[in-house]
Amino acid sequence: MAVQNQTVWTYQVTNSSFTITAEMGLRSVSFYLASGNAVISGIKEVIGIPSVNLSLQASFPITLGTDGPGVLEGITIDSTPTGNVYIIGR
Repeated sequence: MAVQNQTVWTYQVTNSSFTITAEMGLRSVSFYLASGNAVISGIKEVIGIPSVNLSLQASFPITLGTDGPGVLEGITIDSTPTGNVYIIGR
């Protein structure tokens, strides 16, 4: 079995918003709320049902990923006005 080299991207969103785009090429992303409040939202509709904002809870990370060749896109994290969120992606 071959070992694949994978690089990791890290980012911190404090009191602002940030959107994961397809151009970033991320296949897996974890969000960790360190303090304050933050919501995560998507843009995808499933059988006509739109995405809604989901509140992050402190100390409970959320990980999103994709199988196959696809990449993640259209995921927004909004930590305004008081949130501090760490993002780790690959």
